[in-house]
Amino acid sequence: PMRILLVTPPMVQVNAPYPATAYLTGILRKSGHIAVQSDASLILALRLFSRAGILAIRTAVKHRKRPASVAHFLRHSRDYADTVEAVIHFLQGHNPTLALRIVSRSYLPEGPRFAALENLDPHARLGNRLSTHDTAIHLASLYLDDLVDAIREGVDSRFELARYGEQLAANAHSFDAIAEALERNPTLVGRLIDEIALELLRQHTPDLIGFTLPFPGNVYGALRMARAIKRHSPHTPIVMGGGYANTELRSLSDPRFFDYTDYLTLDDGERPLLRILSHVDRRNAPLLTLMDGPDKHSEPPALERSFIRKNYRVCFIPSSSTHPSTANQLSSCPDFTGLPLNQYFSLIEFPNPMHRIWSCGRWNKMMLAHGCYWHRCAFCDTQ
Repeated sequence: PMRILLVTPPMVQVNAPYPATAYLTGILRKSGHIAVQSDASLILALRLFSRAGILAIRTAVKHRKRPASVAHFLRHSRDYADTVEAVIHFLQGHNPTLALRIVSRSYLPEGPRFAALENLDPHARLGNRLSTHDTAIHLASLYLDDLVDAIREGVDSRFELARYGEQLAANAHSFDAIAEALERNPTLVGRLIDEIALELLRQHTPDLIGFTLPFPGNVYGALRMARAIKRHSPHTPIVMGGGYANTELRSLSDPRFFDYTDYLTLDDGERPLLRILSHVDRRNAPLLTLMDGPDKHSEPPALERSFIRKNYRVCFIPSSSTHPSTANQLSSCPDFTGLPLNQYFSLIEFPNPMHRIWSCGRWNKMMLAHGCYWHRCAFCDTQ
């Protein structure tokens, strides 16, 4: 069996794991492989929202221009350092008694985000909708939003709590902006991403690494992690796939994308990933030699729905079967083993109940369908 590391790159929601790696972990283990998974998005958030993270942010912004969010952070950086780990602990559900101190409005440093409260006690104003505990989560969320604003405006303009570098990936017709950003000197956030990538590589020593790209806000983080891994372990195969690839990269033609990954899969990832594992195992050769080597007549065996770079050009290998298996034949229950489920933390940035569905409470998403194969609705963005 091969050892596979599956990674959710920065940034997605911090209250629950994105389910792609859990489903693939279930499939891989069912197929006899050793699968481990990591949520690098959560790891990055917890590093930034820690005492050490606050001190690093303070160092990174002290010589920069100071908009209101940054100026407030610098004035209160000691308070943030003293409270941030307790606040995260509370939002993780481990210290509910902190709610009373938070709603007192004397515990947290209150920055520009709190202006929306109009200097009123939110518990009194929203008392018919939010409990004391939920009011405390709301205030703690505003506190973290102030920190995110300080990071974005003082350290890294691409950073947001649920996305990173989204605008770079939104321009999907060109790879230029992403390539340029990846080669610039990294910000504090970029350096942390590099460190996390190398730590995961050393910790798990995988035979293959897979990154899920569900949203535009994950693409830069995934490529940044892959870049760090390739520089330290160039022969470790890397696979990418997911919702963003399925909708935005179906016509991928820029070979520079494969400076950071070896395979890009489309649509349901189970069968392409299993085929890639068979391909890597059977060839038992460094992928860079396999993909771009001098033997221009060598054909990779049995790949499916996957992009590769061959002879310095992008090549797409379609499905090899005219009767692909149904979803049920490859489906498996998601396996969340290895993900730190007790470390995800809830946010209530807006009291509106519909907003809370996305960010408050840890809930596991279940796959009810494997997509639509008609692709005829005018509003659908799946080509």
